[in-house]
Amino acid sequence: MTAEQRTPLAILWSLLAVIFFSDVAQASPRPAWWADAQAQASNDGYVLVDDGEMEALRREGRALLMDVRPDYEFAMGHVPNAINMEFHLGDQHELPMSRAKRLAELLGPDHGRTIVIYCRSFM
Repeated sequence: MTAEQRTPLAILWSLLAVIFFSDVAQASPRPAWWADAQAQASNDGYVLVDDGEMEALRREGRALLMDVRPDYEFAMGHVPNAINMEFHLGDQHELPMSRAKRLAELLGPDHGRTIVIYCRSFM
């Protein structure tokens, strides 16, 4: 094999080695943004759960599952036993009294219950 023939082969092997040993090939099962999102959640007083943890909570009946997508998206499909109340970006600072009352009704009297809130962005 001549040097001209070995060069493309060497480049190919080098690229394969880079891909194999890179973070892409050995990626964790959680997305790259997960650690940052967990830190933000901790600062804001809540925790993130992944789909496996959410499914365990759902199966055990230990949590209220709240889908905050628009009702038409909820109607197209949702996690079994979830309730629906759409939220908007402006709702993170203040809820109008009527929406706060509806939320209180949906959450019920058990203030110690775990509530899992999900939307399209984290599914």
